[in-house]
Amino acid sequence: MTHTPITRSFPWLGLLALAVSLDAQAVTISLIDSSTQGAGNDADIYAGHYDGTTPTGASWDVDPLVTPPPGNENGVYQSPFNNTPLLGTQTYFSVGAVDSVGDGAPSPANLTFDTAQSAFSLLWGSIDSYNTIQFFNGAASVGSWTGTDIVNLFGLGGSPSNYEQVALLSFSFEPNELFDQVRFLSTQAAFEFALPSSSVPEPGTLGMLGFGLAGLGLLRRRRRTR
Repeated sequence: MTHTPITRSFPWLGLLALAVSLDAQAVTISLIDSSTQGAGNDADIYAGHYDGTTPTGASWDVDPLVTPPPGNENGVYQSPFNNTPLLGTQTYFSVGAVDSVGDGAPSPANLTFDTAQSAFSLLWGSIDSYNTIQFFNGAASVGSWTGTDIVNLFGLGGSPSNYEQVALLSFSFEPNELFDQVRFLSTQAAFEFALPSSSVPEPGTLGMLGFGLAGLGLLRRRRRTR
């Protein structure tokens, strides 16, 4: 799959966001932040409100929830919060293998929404070449990316098949390309990810909000000095 970068944006407050629009698919993928899954992983800071919460108005055909401890199990799953203080406590999802107590799910796992959606965000942990995320509107595919696609798209680094990268991503679809199902596939153990646990705005959104509020404050000051 060939991806052509069209737009790049860097929001306020020093938070890096790289947005890429794809002509072949009416979607903008934004990289909000990323880190290695090894020593120095700071996903607990930039994505601490992501966990194993199923979005409101959505349901799983098979539940891929992982509830630590343990946060990691060799050959089964590795937490997006590996090497952070949240490793032993933060829930998340894993597709591709099931542990002895039933945590995780076989591949594929489908998350279906009651109504059509235009945006989706996730913390993709331990990105692997054998992970694939797909979006559907009914039976029609509206987008599909492998772990390798995402790593190459944003130049995250690492080596296949286990890139050992963590990325906080946002997918935004055009009005004519909405989706009502997200499919997570992995041919090996595993595709690990976390979803927003609340309506807390994304870091980039918070930055723009802060800039907007600052602008309003400046406008008020100008009015008072007239």
